[in-house]
Amino acid sequence: MDKKMYLLTGVLAMIIFIGAGCSDTKDTTDTSTEVSTPPPAEATVEEETDTQTTEVKVTEQTTTVPVEKEVVPVVQKPVEVTPAPVVETSPEPEPSPAPTITNCGADQNCLLKNIQSCTPATGDIQIFTAVYGVTITDSGSNCVIRHTAKSGLEGEFASWIGKHYDCSFTKAELLENPSLYDERALNDPTTYCSGPYIDLMNEFTNQGSSGSSTSVETISVNVGVIRDDGKTLTITNIEGASGPATIQIDSESETLNVNQTKTINDYTITLLEILPQTCTINGVEKEGLECGQTNPYRGKIEIQKQ
Repeated sequence: MDKKMYLLTGVLAMIIFIGAGCSDTKDTTDTSTEVSTPPPAEATVEEETDTQTTEVKVTEQTTTVPVEKEVVPVVQKPVEVTPAPVVETSPEPEPSPAPTITNCGADQNCLLKNIQSCTPATGDIQIFTAVYGVTITDSGSNCVIRHTAKSGLEGEFASWIGKHYDCSFTKAELLENPSLYDERALNDPTTYCSGPYIDLMNEFTNQGSSGSSTSVETISVNVGVIRDDGKTLTITNIEGASGPATIQIDSESETLNVNQTKTINDYTITLLEILPQTCTINGVEKEGLECGQTNPYRGKIEIQKQ
């Protein structure tokens, strides 16, 4: 072959080769597009700059902290409150137990023993035919002994029952000399004692003294009546319903029959009448021995001071 022929053959071969290569490249590109998404194109310098600027602005807005106003606290002055005064209260003392009171009854030794020591006690004491309830009360440095008429007072003296009189002694004098009780409370109560019973005694002994020295009195056996001059008049015994009667003024005594007159210790005494004892017990009128007397009689006498 001539040179032209070789040249034509080479050109054809190159065309075929190039065409085959182009065909392969096209297929590869299409396949790549279908399989994966191409990576994002790198940003240009300008785009990066804009991005950075935007980021900076966002950062500034995010980190901007608003300036807070300074709040000055208002200090309030405390209100002064005066505390209430503390009142100290002492605990109330426990009440003292009530003292034990001895009941001596008719036991005179028990009663006199408690009188001497001024120990609270009660009991009965008999003066002639009259019975008195006795109460001993401790009153600090003093001892008060109350006597209340209970029985043995009849006739015009019956209203005296229930009346009392009080005698006050110092504890020291009673402890040293217990006989003071007899001397003052029993033998001379109008001088040393006081109370409604003493008022009746004074009224009785003074009756008839104004304008007249003569009085008429009805007296039970062994009931002493104190006269104006301090002497005590007592009917110590009455033998029976018609007499005789023994009458005593202080230490002097005489026995009189009814309507008989005798002088006894500066007094002129006339026995006018013998009367039965009378009394009221539980609303029932009684007389004589039913009244609880050892002697069921009373004497009505006339008394004249010489």
